[in-house]
Amino acid sequence: MYKFENANVKKDFYMPSANICAIYDFDENFAKNCVMVLGQLKYLFGQPNYITNNLENQFSYIIKAINEKGDYLFLEVYCAGSGPAIGGLNDNDSKLAAHELAMHIRQSRTIDYEYEGYYLDTMSKVHYRIKNGIPSWEESEMSSKEFEEFNEEVIYI
Repeated sequence: MYKFENANVKKDFYMPSANICAIYDFDENFAKNCVMVLGQLKYLFGQPNYITNNLENQFSYIIKAINEKGDYLFLEVYCAGSGPAIGGLNDNDSKLAAHELAMHIRQSRTIDYEYEGYYLDTMSKVHYRIKNGIPSWEESEMSSKEFEEFNEEVIYI
């Protein structure tokens, strides 16, 4: 059993990380769960290390996983093009902690939030929202002006 807490590291903190597991299965509820996960993470851990309007690099949390002996390791909870996932070192302890963290997130309550971002693979603008615990999402085509502004933002970050 692990206890999990936000490591509250600076934005430029570097942690070697490989994908260990997805937080949610890719099934008929995947879109709803992608909206839910950020609200669940905010409920559990507060604000992410960073959040962007790029769905291919939406957010990142560095989570400290502490076992019963007081030993700890770091995991990264992030959302990239393939959806919300947990990364860390490629060892058995990290894998065990990551799977336990994924279950902890899936069982968590959520908080209300709104998010607007872009997904360039489909040239889409997305709006995620949780209101009164109910997730919703809308997707629309990006305008050429939004595309230009987004590209400029990504280039200069």
